[in-house]
Amino acid sequence: MKNLALIIFLFVGLSGLAQTDTLDVCDVKVDGFCFRVSKDSVVARFGKPKKEYRAKYECGFLSEAEQGVKFYTIEYPHFYLTGNEKENYVFDQITLSPGLSSEITVKGIKVSHNTTIADLDKILGVKSSQFGVILYFKNAEDGITFSFENGLLKRIRYHSPC
Repeated sequence: MKNLALIIFLFVGLSGLAQTDTLDVCDVKVDGFCFRVSKDSVVARFGKPKKEYRAKYECGFLSEAEQGVKFYTIEYPHFYLTGNEKENYVFDQITLSPGLSSEITVKGIKVSHNTTIADLDKILGVKSSQFGVILYFKNAEDGITFSFENGLLKRIRYHSPC
């Protein structure tokens, strides 16, 4: 009986550590585009990429070896996207800086390089560490990482499990 009580206590206690907050793929937008978008839409809005090359991820949802399809990265000055024509592209990384001219919104609220940890926590309804927070897409293993430098939002990255 003591073992059963201990198991129940551990299960209930440890379940509180699980990440329950999630995002929808359209909760983060770049100039109105959802986090997952077609290449044609991106090129129509932002023009020809600064650079385009075959992505070489070793593992994860953008890995040719694991997924069995080729992935490509298209780079612009403050962000890059990775994907393919069949599965669309994700904003693989967005670097927030004073020179970023695109509007980045999280749950409909504009964020920038001046967004503080407290600001983002309020928008997301979470408690971030000083380094950042990962939120997963609903019913998925991938999500978005928000990273901070000196208490301010610095990068928004796609997160895929390896």
